[in-house]
Amino acid sequence: MEGFAGVFPDAGHVIETPQVCGFPGKDDRRNVLPWSKGPWVDIGVVGREGLPSGRFIRAVTKPETATTLSVVGVCILWRWAHCNGGCKGREPRQDHLAWLAEFVRLRSQLPATRLIIFGDFNQRIPRGRAPRIVYEALLQAFEGGEIATTGNLPVAPKSSIDHIAHSLDLPAPGVNVWMDKDTGGRTLSDHSGVWVDSRLSCCGRG
Repeated sequence: MEGFAGVFPDAGHVIETPQVCGFPGKDDRRNVLPWSKGPWVDIGVVGREGLPSGRFIRAVTKPETATTLSVVGVCILWRWAHCNGGCKGREPRQDHLAWLAEFVRLRSQLPATRLIIFGDFNQRIPRGRAPRIVYEALLQAFEGGEIATTGNLPVAPKSSIDHIAHSLDLPAPGVNVWMDKDTGGRTLSDHSGVWVDSRLSCCGRG
């Protein structure tokens, strides 16, 4: 998710990527900040040309009623990333495609089971306005798993650029939406997001 440091309750455990880079004045904003009731271990943050700092984090946690679960939080660059702002000079979707290509190479290092990948994919599924080649690159990057948050959502917005993907051994019923502000009007993120109730058990079934 994209959100602000400190939005989660004190209970639980938060890990986060470094602050947003290349865009001044965003000191408290994070591109990825997973939260879990249980502690995180084996935390890894990728920072390289294809996956720039702040756009990827992986870790392992143990839900209360399940065995360990691998979690990957991502924030794929949007189509105008570094075109006119930030580093400047990029073509539209250049960094988006570079991120996806690097992620495909990283997939072999991720477990094939008990895996959840979530965050801002910056594309709608089914395809919205993205060129077909860009959409197909997204689907290729997540081959071998299932994206639970495709299609129409129960409430506005009817489709999302935020998604939750998971390995095929995990169920993912109950897709829903959380708003960009809490009931008190505090900003949680720059747009609404999605969640799923996977009902993990010790056997990996709902």
